Amino acid sequence: MGRNPPKPSHTDRSGIPPKETKPNKEELSPEGDAQWQADIKVLRRAAEELTRRRMAVRTPVSNFTQEDSFAHPEESVDYSSDEDRNQSVRALYLNNPDRAASLFTVALREGSPEQRRSLGAALVGSGLVHDAIKVLSRERNENTYSALSLLFLTARAGHIGPLLNVIENHSSLELRLKLIKLMASTGEREILEAFRRLAVSKSLPEELRSAIIAAISQLTNDKRDTAA
Repeated sequence: MGRNPPKPSHTDRSGIPPKETKPNKEELSPEGDAQWQADIKVLRRAAEELTRRRMAVRTPVSNFTQEDSFAHPEESVDYSSDEDRNQSVRALYLNNPDRAASLFTVALREGSPEQRRSLGAALVGSGLVHDAIKVLSRERNENTYSALSLLFLTARAGHIGPLLNVIENHSSLELRLKLIKLMASTGEREILEAFRRLAVSKSLPEELRSAIIAAISQLTNDKRDTAA
């Protein structure tokens, strides 16, 4: 009598009262909500940029954007025409030089001799070799490493004609010496034979012939080490 009735307890069907849950302070604070919105915007922009890049590659060079291109690189350099092949290789390289160089390296390592020559022809026919030589002709250029890498791959693929032409005729002695060292580092037998012909050419400057002789010695030693 006069006593207040007990307040009903909130229990589930098991009869056990639910545990009290404390609100997340960050969810309730304006600062936390603002940070969340900022993170969402960053993620959305990143996703949009990734999609844009994938679409840019997928349209001109669909063969190279498939995941199995790296697993089967020899299939990625087969095209119905030389023009189609050249355009695809150029588009791939201009879109992402590092990724393209990785793919080309695998193709040279695992492809057949015919596919290696096809890739080398594409590097030359697409104008990429010409562009790389122009890059190296400049005194300062941030793309020097990419240019050297591409010319190295071209030499490895057996298409050394454009590089030999630069060594014989280019006005920059520094560039010619740089290409001699680059080609010697490939260890290719075809380059050894070409350098032997250039070594006896009287039209070349003495400094250039000395560099070629040194390159011949390097290639010969590499050949012996490989045979051993």
